[in-house]
Amino acid sequence: LPRLRENADCFGILTSNDTANVETFLRSHGLRDLFTFVSATQKLSGKSKYLRAIARTFSLQPPQMLYIGDELRDIRAARKANIAAAAVTWGLNSEESLAAENPRFLVRSPAQLLEIAGKRPEGR
Repeated sequence: LPRLRENADCFGILTSNDTANVETFLRSHGLRDLFTFVSATQKLSGKSKYLRAIARTFSLQPPQMLYIGDELRDIRAARKANIAAAAVTWGLNSEESLAAENPRFLVRSPAQLLEIAGKRPEGR
């Protein structure tokens, strides 16, 4: 995570988990200071709205952003917000189902995230 953070002006978490749980985890592992923000949505289908709000809050354009997720709804939300998506294959949904959503990046290992971190996404 520290190496990923080096390549980002704004580095945050948008999750459907409880914010307090995420904050506790990050603090207990000495990672909280890496993140510009931690934001949560309890809605299962509202992440695209939150992604657009994050862009406005931090004066970012969608082509400057990359959303990393492990669920089909993450990839769909990024697409709806015109943000490039990186689908990680070690999470909830299978590699095949994630690939079918055509994310900008299909990430099979954490090391691959470092490879794409320096690449500027051009929207999706």
